[in-house]
Formats: sequence, C-alpha cells, structure tokens
Amino acid sequence: HPVHRCQQIVQQTESRICLTSPANTSTAKEIFEIVLEVDARLDAQVGQHPSSTPQTTVTTSNAAYILFTSGSTGTPKGFVVEHRSLSTSMHNIYGAEGINMDNTARVLQFASHVFDMTVGDVIGTLIHGATICVPSEQQRLDNLAGFIRDLEVNWLHLTSSVARTMVPSDIPSVKVLLQAGEPMGSDILTNWFGHVRLFNAWGPAEIVFCSSLHEYRSSQDHPNTIGTNVGGFCWLVDPEAPQRLAPVG
Repeated sequence: HPVHRCQQIVQQTESRICLTSPANTSTAKEIFEIVLEVDARLDAQVGQHPSSTPQTTVTTSNAAYILFTSGSTGTPKGFVVEHRSLSTSMHNIYGAEGINMDNTARVLQFASHVFDMTVGDVIGTLIHGATICVPSEQQRLDNLAGFIRDLEVNWLHLTSSVARTMVPSDIPSVKVLLQAGEPMGSDILTNWFGHVRLFNAWGPAEIVFCSSLHEYRSSQDHPNTIGTNVGGFCWLVDPEAPQRLAPVG
C-alpha cells in the first residue's frame, strides 16, 4: 500500500509499534516510532522469556484488532472487533456446531493480512490447537501445490479464484476446503465435491470472517447457497425496504 494510506491508518489508530518483515523495515521506519523486525533474532529473544501465561489486564470488551477497508470516500475506514466477538465467532465457526476443527488440522495461511479470512487462518487455528503452515512469497506464487504436499496441509481457506488454480488429485492431503470472499462457482462444486468437505462461508468483514456457513451435501446443491447463521443471528429483509423482514418463503 502507498505510504500515505499507511500513515492515514496509523493516525486513526494512534499506533506506535510496528511488527514487520525485514523487507518492509525501511518503509515502516518512516511511519512508526518503534519498529520490530520479525526475524530469527526476534524469535531467539522471545524464546528466552518464560513460557508461563503472562499476567494481563485485557478484558473481553477490549479491542482485539482493527481492520481497514478502502472506504467510500477514499479515506481508509476501520472497524474495531472486540475480544468477545472474536472468541464467539472462532468457537462457533470452528467448533462442534460449525466445521469442527481439531488439533490434527494443518491449515494453509494463504490470505493477505488485510483480508479478514486471515483471522480464521491464524486465530481459529491457534484456538483449536492446530498447526499453521505459512508459505514463502515464492511458494505462494510459484509452487503452492508443492508446498501443500510437502507440509501435508489438510485444511484450506481460499477464494474461488485460487481454488480454480488447483486440482484435488494434486493435493491429496487436503480434507477441508472453505471458500469465502467470492461467489462459489458451479465449477468449484463439480471439481471439489467428493474429494473434500466443502464449505461456503459468507458475511461482511465487520462480523468476524463469516455470518453464515454451508457444507455441501450433494453435487446438486445450488453453488451460491450461503447456509445458516453461525455465532449470531441473521435476518432476511425486503431488499426494497431493509427495515422490514421478508415474508416466509
């Protein structure tokens, strides 16, 4: 992103500290007071600290993260997600009432960190004691299927556009594919159903990743079925009068 956009975000959030990759350190130093490179040296420093649970004053109503959209005016528009909202969503989406993730899951961390799907990649995975598999930029662009095979990834969060670049038989370790961010195409349903547990997740970023979830039970399911609510309530409204509920049927 342009430095000016990053500066706008920092001004709105009043952020002082930045965690960055070595490749972005110089840019980060133009914007932040304190910059920490996430590299082997930081890993070594963190490893020297006690592994016991730290004391904290954070409550469920504190902010967990702020995510920014482009904003209709061109100025970045941020929304705040509290810890209680994040916890509720992650437990409902990935718990027994949702996809039912457990500690055997090996999840590909593919989404950009500015895309809300990465919340599921990271937080949902860690909450359930599973493993996050993070490819390098070169692997993401040139050899994603090879990375999935080598690390025996068995869980994917992808958009339809990315799923279309893969063939299930090339990545036989994959057991779950959750599609979000784009409409589910009929070709995705045809190509992937029967090879994996296939889910369609739908919802705006403000409600933490997804507000409804559908697992396809047949290749004849309508591809754009968004399923039922998860971790909250959903209302169907009249598109011409959104303050009024739509009639049954």
